Amino acid sequence: MPDFTTLAKVTKKFGDKALEELNDLLIHKAVDERLIRSRKVRVDSTVVQADIHHPTDARLLSDGVRVLTRIVKQTRSGADGPEGSKHSWQVVR
Repeated sequence: MPDFTTLAKVTKKFGDKALEELNDLLIHKAVDERLIRSRKVRVDSTVVQADIHHPTDARLLSDGVRVLTRIVKQTRSGADGPEGSKHSWQVVR
C-alpha cells in the first residue's frame, strides 16, 4: 500500500483521476490475489467534504436541546413515570 506522502504527490502531479485509477487497480489486484474479498471494501474517509452548519452559539444550544430531549424521551419510554411533557422548539430556535 502506498504511503500517504506518495498518494499526495501523485494527486498533486496527476490529479484526482489518477488516484482513483490507482485505487481501482490496487483493489482489483488484491481481489485477484485473494488478499481481500470484493463484497466489502472499507476506505479511510477521515477528510471528506460535507455540508455542515457552522457552530454558532444558537445552533449548538439547539443541537444540545434536541439531543437531550431525545435522551429524556428514550429514558421515559422505559420508566413508569408521568407522561406528556411539552416542549416548544420555537423558544430554542
